[in-house]
Amino acid sequence: MSFLQYWKFNKYPFADDTDPEFYYESEFHKEAIERMKYVVDSPNINMCLLTGEIGSGKTTTRNRLLEYYEYDEKIHYCASLDTADFSFVDILVEIVSQITETTTTELPRNKYKLTTILKEFIKDKLRYEQFDVLIFIDEIQKIAPKALDALKDLTNIRFEYYAPIKIFLIGQPEFISVVKNLPQVDQRIGMRYHLQHLSFEDVRNYIDYRLSCVTKTKNIFSLDAVKVIYSKTGGIPREINRACTIALEFAYAESIDFITELEMKIIFDDIEKV
Repeated sequence: MSFLQYWKFNKYPFADDTDPEFYYESEFHKEAIERMKYVVDSPNINMCLLTGEIGSGKTTTRNRLLEYYEYDEKIHYCASLDTADFSFVDILVEIVSQITETTTTELPRNKYKLTTILKEFIKDKLRYEQFDVLIFIDEIQKIAPKALDALKDLTNIRFEYYAPIKIFLIGQPEFISVVKNLPQVDQRIGMRYHLQHLSFEDVRNYIDYRLSCVTKTKNIFSLDAVKVIYSKTGGIPREINRACTIALEFAYAESIDFITELEMKIIFDDIEKV
């Protein structure tokens, strides 16, 4: 019997914490989404900064927002980069490629030409109706200051006082100090939010929710087991996923169908030895 058959799962519940299907909306994640939506709707804000510790759910939040605008009635042209660890020209190539639906090999490697292509695309589309260009850049702490400054300049693109480009910078807390040293960028960021770790109640609900996405089976983790998970992971979603995955695999191997405090302590003892 396979792992999935044993647990009566239709897929792995804790495998990919960036999958929008498994998005659990804690109080903090909900607030992050609402603030980013406000930026999209605001005519006066063109840059937003979302920070959080490693594994806090920043990318999942980004993906959830992208999914929301995919089905929204208003037109949105979106570009999403998983990392900022590129030159500005390479970043701009990817943005223009996604916005205009042009393959990267067809685009020039020249800042002026790429910006012109983007401007012409926006200008042409604006003849019919207003829309937003949403640019999401993850791992923003990896970007070079010069590239960040050039990225900021994209928000200067305007047509008859309308600025359609909104840039969402997503990264780890250390990026805040980088921005503080670049006042020309710092002053452009009109919305900021830091994702907090999950509370104990959220950890319990998070585990239940992810299991409910893949099975009708209930009561796999005892309350005391969840308390151990919360204590050892500090409420970080990625660490919760890791612990729960190992716990389910351990229980499967031992033919256990209910995970208690004892099993979780054994698992964390092993994790901490590595």
